[in-house]
Amino acid sequence: MTTEAQREKWAAARKAQRAKATEDEKEFHMVNRAYLQKKSPTEYERLLNLQEEAKNEIWWMLRGHLRDVSDPSYLSLADGLQSLDAFVQQNGLLHTGYIPCEVSNGGIKTDLSINGRGVFYWAEGERYWQHTRLFTFLCGLSKPTEYFAKYGLICGIPDWRWTQYRKDVTNKAGQLDETLWRNLPVLDLQKYMGKDDASGDVDKNDGGEDVTRKF
Repeated sequence: MTTEAQREKWAAARKAQRAKATEDEKEFHMVNRAYLQKKSPTEYERLLNLQEEAKNEIWWMLRGHLRDVSDPSYLSLADGLQSLDAFVQQNGLLHTGYIPCEVSNGGIKTDLSINGRGVFYWAEGERYWQHTRLFTFLCGLSKPTEYFAKYGLICGIPDWRWTQYRKDVTNKAGQLDETLWRNLPVLDLQKYMGKDDASGDVDKNDGGEDVTRKF
């Protein structure tokens, strides 16, 4: 008689086999999305809605300072950061910056490098999904990081962008500064956001520019 533990073991083995057979990151994400949509359509829909919430927050970081106070979509610096803080507190950050190749857990160091290199795991050409220990580590960093690693969905604010944004709008006295905020540069969205989310959707919130496909 097949036990639950055996079924779970076989399912994990099949999942690992699919990952090793998938050479392209986008393909890996789309296969996983299709599986999730079939297995749990409610969870799949929840993640898509969460991604839209995250994109709205990211869009405010990129374009909120350009809005006039008369614009219905205008949010002040204080109100925008309050919304951003609440979203981060509730959902966590998406860890897409530099991650050391050697991590310490309880004093035990684990080498998670790929081919001897441990820099940006999300870099093009790094098949992180084919490395079991590394993939498990990335999925354990936060829920948004797990969703991005598995499905390519942006369900959180990128950590390094979050940190830099707070610095950019805070003056030397440690206070939020409206002038600094209003004078933030008009960012190149493609360069700023950096990586395809593989969702295939486009949200043109400002002047026809696509603000959702990269972060």
